[in-house]
Amino acid sequence: MPPSSIELIKQTAEKFNVAVDARICDMVQLPYEDESFDCVICFHTIYHTDYAGMRKAVSEIERVLRKNGEAYITFNSKDNVKFHEEKTTDGFTMIPTEGSEAGIPHCYVNELDIEELLGRFKIVSLNKVQNYVRKEKHTTGIHYFVHVRL
Repeated sequence: MPPSSIELIKQTAEKFNVAVDARICDMVQLPYEDESFDCVICFHTIYHTDYAGMRKAVSEIERVLRKNGEAYITFNSKDNVKFHEEKTTDGFTMIPTEGSEAGIPHCYVNELDIEELLGRFKIVSLNKVQNYVRKEKHTTGIHYFVHVRL
């Protein structure tokens, strides 16, 4: 996430008088103490790694959440056309060779993979959504939006 996005998050939080700790950091080594948060939001971020990295990121989310803490996580679906367009590195991860995300890993999962990744969490809801619009740019991706509780 570029620094400009971090500043936008902070400004919006301040406008609504909400305490938010927004910073750029490594999702597999979060710079926070154990049980620091009531809620973690991973909106279109956690899948920018390989499967092993995603497992580590989920473990970090578990580590920093307090008891009964919640997380909202977006995962890429293996049903995405993009997943089948390029060769995977580990059966889950493809790295685009063209476009704005060239060279950035994208990990794709299905419902069973999500259940395995989130095994220590209670899944409150899991929604699969096709044709997502972001920043008024139409995309044809398929994602899972998952709400979990520790």
